[in-house]
Amino acid sequence: MFRYLQSSIFFPLRADRPPPSSEHPARRPRPSRPALIGVMGLIALAGMATNNRPAVAACTDTIGVADCTPDPTPDRVLIAATGDLEVRVDAVTTQGVRVTGNFALTVNQVGTGTVTSDTDGIFVESLTSGTVTINTSAGSNVSALLGRAIRARSATGDLLVTQNGTLNGEEGVIAFTQGGGLVDILSNGAITATNGDGIRTRAVDGPTTVVSNATISANAAGKEADGIGIVTNGDGAISVSASATITAGNFTESDGVTARAEGTGDVTAIINAGADITALSGVGIRARGAGGNMVVIQDGTVNAEEGITSRTEGAGTVELTSNAAVTSVGGDAIRTQTATGTNTVTANATVTANSATKEVDAIEAISSDGDVTVTANAALSAGDFAGSDGIDARATGTGNVTVEMAATSTITALAGNGIRASSMGGSAMVLQNGIINASIGIGATNGGVGNVDVTSSALIFASDGDGIRAEVENGVATIVSNAAITADSPTQEADAIEVLSMDGDVAVTANAAISAGNFVGSDGIAILALGAAAISVETASAAAITALSGVGMTARSQGGDVTILQNGTIDAQSGIFAKSNLTATVTVTSNDRISTTVGDGIRAQSIDGLTTVTANAAITADSATIEADGIEATTEDGDVSVTVNAAISAGDIADSDAVTARAGAPETSQWKPLPPAHSPPYRASAFGPAVSAATPWFCRTAPLRLLLALPHRQPSLGPSTWLRMRRLPPPAATALPPRPKTAQRRSPPMPRFPPSGATVYPRPVQPPATSI
Repeated sequence: MFRYLQSSIFFPLRADRPPPSSEHPARRPRPSRPALIGVMGLIALAGMATNNRPAVAACTDTIGVADCTPDPTPDRVLIAATGDLEVRVDAVTTQGVRVTGNFALTVNQVGTGTVTSDTDGIFVESLTSGTVTINTSAGSNVSALLGRAIRARSATGDLLVTQNGTLNGEEGVIAFTQGGGLVDILSNGAITATNGDGIRTRAVDGPTTVVSNATISANAAGKEADGIGIVTNGDGAISVSASATITAGNFTESDGVTARAEGTGDVTAIINAGADITALSGVGIRARGAGGNMVVIQDGTVNAEEGITSRTEGAGTVELTSNAAVTSVGGDAIRTQTATGTNTVTANATVTANSATKEVDAIEAISSDGDVTVTANAALSAGDFAGSDGIDARATGTGNVTVEMAATSTITALAGNGIRASSMGGSAMVLQNGIINASIGIGATNGGVGNVDVTSSALIFASDGDGIRAEVENGVATIVSNAAITADSPTQEADAIEVLSMDGDVAVTANAAISAGNFVGSDGIAILALGAAAISVETASAAAITALSGVGMTARSQGGDVTILQNGTIDAQSGIFAKSNLTATVTVTSNDRISTTVGDGIRAQSIDGLTTVTANAAITADSATIEADGIEATTEDGDVSVTVNAAISAGDIADSDAVTARAGAPETSQWKPLPPAHSPPYRASAFGPAVSAATPWFCRTAPLRLLLALPHRQPSLGPSTWLRMRRLPPPAATALPPRPKTAQRRSPPMPRFPPSGATVYPRPVQPPATSI
């Protein structure tokens, strides 16, 4: 074993010794001790150590090649180079290897020995722009008890580290450079860090590349410990690739892989199959930039407090592809964010988010003015805390949002939205082909001129809210349901489909069964347009609607046309309610059965426009508490047209009419009975053979001209009856005599009456319906 020997040969201290710093701590000066030529042969010394002891090494040169490999094994290699230098070592017993200088410096561990140190194992530093190169051989080991296994520094030069042996130390590989120097690290041997990061690098404008092909284990007591941590302060790009397991520390914010470009540099993180990441106190994969593009491709599993995060500013983009399972235990499983660049997330494997104390989403993708696209091709599961969504895709500015679920995917979000897609100024589109089981199925929102489009082609189960809820500002809302929707809630109304428009048109198409909740006010389809928006609703024959605590279909517009085409059955408290104000028209066509329990079968109302109702299938209205008309069609200053081609049945409560058709302000309406010559036996025949009403009323009219197209004097009228109402000029002021307050006002005789067999009886005038 090589040991220090006393000698009269003396070497002075170096004048270019670096000042004390965190990496060059000041030490108490010690007397210089000379080295002698011993019995082992000539020992050439290459300068003084920074601790004021002579440099002692089994090497012969400070320039060119210094071969430190022959026996006996040195206890340390300490060289201050005077030119470009390559140092070859095998084993070092106690003090490791330290090489400094102003030039290109290389340390090659050429054997399979062990470099042991109580500080840094191998430390190479160029004080200028020199390139630093460190290579360790396969089968070798570097062990640093109280330091870094490998530390490479250059003022502005490149750092090249290839590690083929194992590393053990407080930290594994540490590499820092400034200026335009690049960092290139290839790790092919296992790294174990006991008090810090496995691999940590820092550069400025130069690129950084880290490739890890062997396991990395990082830990620390009382501080964060990343598996791989990479930072560039300027425009340097970052590329990191891992092919073996990575385990981060247990202290807060200890990440598996973190790559941060604080300038405009791009970040690329490739996590290959087999590179499973565990970071239970931090983020599994973190990619962050100040303006560059972020690319994350994950083929190894991630199990972390927060799974994967990727964020950039400026015009930078985010592209994240997850091909292996991601599990979070205290945060979002996948979270991405951009400013004006596009934000794209694709999940091809299971994504699971868990937390008992805060909302956590399976996928959260946010942008301001950039487009957001989320594609789910596998099972997603959100946390159990309130507000935890399966997919939360948002554009807070003008960006467009697109969310697509493949048929192979599912979403479970029992405390939040299955899918939440919103844009303040752009469009929001949802294409749902996988099953959703959530508190609220799909929420799609637009706050500007963009459109909202939702196409549901797989089952939706909403346990505590709406199945589909869409909100649009000025754009068009289009909802297409091709699969069953079931909404329910024990505490609040839950509509199967609900659409709110401020000033944009709404079109809803339902091609499958719809079931609303059991809480009061839960509607099958509920649409409200606060502006002059047109509303169109169409249900297919397979779209049976069940809303036993609300309205089957309700469509209300402040000033736009309302059109409803019903081809599927309705079982609800009230069947169809359609209303519009101003001069807009209201049109309702019913082609399948309607059954109600607490309200009208069809109620259509316009202010100054045409109200048209066509009933081609049976309508049964009933109620134990309030009047329930089969059809009620009204207008204040427009025309009313009602066509009945099937059986109509009203409720058992007083004033429940089979058909009510009224034009004119209700408070001035007058009623006209038919003459006694029109005998009661023909009353039902006037509206078709199956029309019935519990009270003497089966039709009521305002001061209108009533035309009934009936076969002349036929006691059995067949299936079709046509009713058309047209406003007459107001009667003269003297047409009606004064009457007491309690007397019923009657209109003057109508100029035309239906053929023999129709009877109309007077009834009190009802108050007008409440406007929107």
